Amino acid sequence: MPNHLATSALSTSHPTPRRGPAAILAAAALWGSTGTAASLAPAGTPAAAIGSAGLALGGLLLFLTAHGDRLRGNGSARLRYRRSERLLLVLGACAVAGYPVTFYPAIARIGVAVATVVALGSAPVFAGLLAWAAGQGRPTPHWTAATLLAVTGCAVLVLGPVLLAHGAGRGGSIDVFGIGLAACGGLTYAVYSLIGGKLIARGHDSSRVMGAMFGLAALLVLPVVLHAGFAWLATTRGAAVAAHLALLTTFLAYRLFGYGLRHTTVAVATTLTLAEPAVAAVLGVSVVGERLPLVSWCGMAILAAGLVVLCAGNVRRVDADSDRTAPTPEVSAIANQVFGNIANKWALLVIDVLGAETLRFGQIKARVEGVSHKMLTQTLRNLERDGIIERTPYATVPPRVDYHLTEAGHELQRTVHGLCHWTRSHLDHISTARARFDSAGS
Repeated sequence: MPNHLATSALSTSHPTPRRGPAAILAAAALWGSTGTAASLAPAGTPAAAIGSAGLALGGLLLFLTAHGDRLRGNGSARLRYRRSERLLLVLGACAVAGYPVTFYPAIARIGVAVATVVALGSAPVFAGLLAWAAGQGRPTPHWTAATLLAVTGCAVLVLGPVLLAHGAGRGGSIDVFGIGLAACGGLTYAVYSLIGGKLIARGHDSSRVMGAMFGLAALLVLPVVLHAGFAWLATTRGAAVAAHLALLTTFLAYRLFGYGLRHTTVAVATTLTLAEPAVAAVLGVSVVGERLPLVSWCGMAILAAGLVVLCAGNVRRVDADSDRTAPTPEVSAIANQVFGNIANKWALLVIDVLGAETLRFGQIKARVEGVSHKMLTQTLRNLERDGIIERTPYATVPPRVDYHLTEAGHELQRTVHGLCHWTRSHLDHISTARARFDSAGS
């Protein structure tokens, strides 16, 4: 399943008309095949072990590709995680690990199509409620309408066939536990999406955040794989299913999705991933042999309408942001003051040095080569006044003062870090160009 919330923190300033959407659609199709692939595993294989095996290998591959330069010892400097952010990473990894142990058993109980649609339909609802509870804004009218449609669609999908069976005198029952497992799958997805989006918004690289969460989750689900044994993996069918889930639906799908996001807009990407439940339903019926009555297809249509309403709200919000009116003279004056405070080398270097760390005055001065005590003091005061850093004094002897970036500072640090990284990466080119220019002038 795609990380929709994390995508909002990514920039796609140069969309490509064909390659980006094609990569997004390919990723959605691969995600839609997870349930069908899991159903083809050898009989008697625990459903949770099937999904966990795919995550164990696929998560490890995502971690290695995201952190390969650091493991080889030639990576550039990156933001370090603070203690609270490391706890968020662990919580996100637990949520990622919770997905295969809830979603795949749901598939075994209620079928590929129904489990996938319930999980996908409940995830945006949980995400909105969690964001509201975390103080990230009240639900919008679009979200409310989409949620009502999603809940209605899931209710029709699940309850419709049972009510029809009772009406025809054939009886019927609802697998409440299976539905609950699918909904828990949607909840785990919403949790790790929110955490990933929060860390990315603080300036951490998106591939490294997801790689870290999936890599740790791979370790967390290893006991599930070990408990089930390796007999099913020794069979041709079992190995093929595990390889499909690891290499295609986890590793390749997320790589394609990341590539697509760099070549298309977030709003378009979110809409294109609606292909996932459609692919899951078609494969469930055509490959697995599931049979869904007309009322279930109507429920899927209602749910799809809810997701479309949610996407339409995102598109309108993006359009509204792009159509903002010109700033007033007062706003322009404040902006010019802020630009003046940060557009000097000392401020940029201080922001880059702080990153995700909490440092004392002396530690900052030691890392910012050449800055005087007076200049560093003035720079820190200006950054604090503009809300870019926070200063925390402690009543100790001798006095102690810590500095760290605010949420706004972390967002600015992403741009500053990119500028500093560009400078370091092009030092040879810059030196050559200066030497050529100076020699021509002389």
